[in-house]
Amino acid sequence: MNNRNIIVSVIGAAGYSGVELVRILTKHPVVSIGALVANSNAGKKLSDISLHAKNEAKMFETYSPEAIASSDLVFVALPSGEGFEIISDLTSQGKSVIDLGGDFRLQNTSEYKKYYGRDHQHQNLLNKAIYGMPELNRDSIATSQFISNPGCYATSIILPLVPLVKSAVISDSHIVVNSYSGISGAGKKNTFEYSFTELNDSIQAYKANGSHQHIPEIKQGVRQFGGSDISFTFVPHLAPITRGIHTTVTAPLMPGITANDVLTAFHEQYKDEPFVALSPDVPPALKRVQHTNMIEIGWNINADTNTLVIFSAIDNLMKGAAGQAVQNMNIMCGFEETMGL
Repeated sequence: MNNRNIIVSVIGAAGYSGVELVRILTKHPVVSIGALVANSNAGKKLSDISLHAKNEAKMFETYSPEAIASSDLVFVALPSGEGFEIISDLTSQGKSVIDLGGDFRLQNTSEYKKYYGRDHQHQNLLNKAIYGMPELNRDSIATSQFISNPGCYATSIILPLVPLVKSAVISDSHIVVNSYSGISGAGKKNTFEYSFTELNDSIQAYKANGSHQHIPEIKQGVRQFGGSDISFTFVPHLAPITRGIHTTVTAPLMPGITANDVLTAFHEQYKDEPFVALSPDVPPALKRVQHTNMIEIGWNINADTNTLVIFSAIDNLMKGAAGQAVQNMNIMCGFEETMGL
């Protein structure tokens, strides 16, 4: 294991994922924090927006190449579409980069334009971006300098589906996915529809017409790691909670599949994974995974309809964003994978 101390910077450090990153990194035993970049909060102290850092005097600053010059690795926690030039600049300098946005997750630029609504500005970097899902892509992450961190919904869906598709436990069509996300998944949006009075005591679906940007990411991930194209309906919902994603997947079982086949598929894939908890008897609950880097996966068989119902729960700011990003950093740098988490 490499125990060399490294310097890391965070760009977009004042957003929900950025603040969560800084919280983890300040306690990481072999990390020193370089620059905290947050253009709209430049000049403020980290402690001004986050009480976990009440004794931290480090200031937010604006981005410049000089600000991150001493950094070994840079996290980019900007909304999709805002980090293209910065990431291009960082990679050209030879910096290790972990991007928490969605701009380098999709290899197909036509799908990127369809789901993100803009042209891809740096197609030349796509072949350098490694999809950072450690449980499925660890070897590639370990030798990469540029990681595209997975989306939160995608993490909660790809990890449960891949073992089942790869083992031909379920059909690759007629899959239905319903996910419920905490409001922090939408980022810091100062709009009426995300106000407390609109979201409290309510649950609502959105982008139920198949337009959600994680749909092609889910298809790509299951194809890459499960070996099959899947056909599915995805309906995301906003729930009146701050953090967490609970996902339910319903899929037809292949003929002759037993409960033991399902257990075997999950066990063979994840038996040695430190951040995967298999829960065949007790359905996952958000309270068990909030503020952790865990994904909990459970399931039931509906014998009347010969369908498998799979449940997963993650913290969208941890396993769905900052926690998984630090897990990727640990692998890239040769640290113990669980360090700081």
